[in-house]
Amino acid sequence: MIEPPAHLGVIPDGNRRHARQVGISTGDGYLRAAEKAVDLVRWCVGVGVAHVSAFGVSQENIALRPRDEVRSLHVALLHFCDAIERLPGIGLHLFGDAAALSAYVPGRDRFIGMAGRGTSAGARLVVHVGINYSAHAEVGSVLRAVAVRGLEAVARAPEEFSLSAGLPPVDLVIRTGGQRRLSGFLPFHTAYAELWFTDTLWPSFTRDEFDDALEWYARQERHFGE
Repeated sequence: MIEPPAHLGVIPDGNRRHARQVGISTGDGYLRAAEKAVDLVRWCVGVGVAHVSAFGVSQENIALRPRDEVRSLHVALLHFCDAIERLPGIGLHLFGDAAALSAYVPGRDRFIGMAGRGTSAGARLVVHVGINYSAHAEVGSVLRAVAVRGLEAVARAPEEFSLSAGLPPVDLVIRTGGQRRLSGFLPFHTAYAELWFTDTLWPSFTRDEFDDALEWYARQERHFGE
């Protein structure tokens, strides 16, 4: 049996391109992406992954995309959260800066409430979702901690003072959509992660490709800087 990654990171790229290809609205494309993310969670449960983390909505998404599209992104994220909360034994943890979401964002108060729950210790799988999240904000959070606690205290474990504090190191990152970069995804946790890229657009990502990624991961020799 293939040993799965304990912590899988996912960058689910290609949702707008998928919508254009199949002739549906961008909002419907995001909803398809949310449904695919629910499928992924079920696959992770089946193979024994303990943690899965994903970009939900980045700060760059919010700043650079039209307001209607940002609303659609958050509607799809709410749809995903609703589905995950109905799955038995699955914990849901939001990381990022939900408190800074604008009032026009659908479900803003609910996102803030979900972000305050902690990391769902004891669940057989914990799903971590970045909302209003970016690598630059991570660095800013650490710098603010330095100002309060001092450099020496923070430098020993800067990830403990980041917006994603509490997440374990990421073992494998899967990115769909053809881009070969991390785009600021969990910089403190992906230092030694294996990176697997595919041209497949996220809503079209299949169980077979998921299995291919896990098989590839199992063949890697991991050194962690040795």
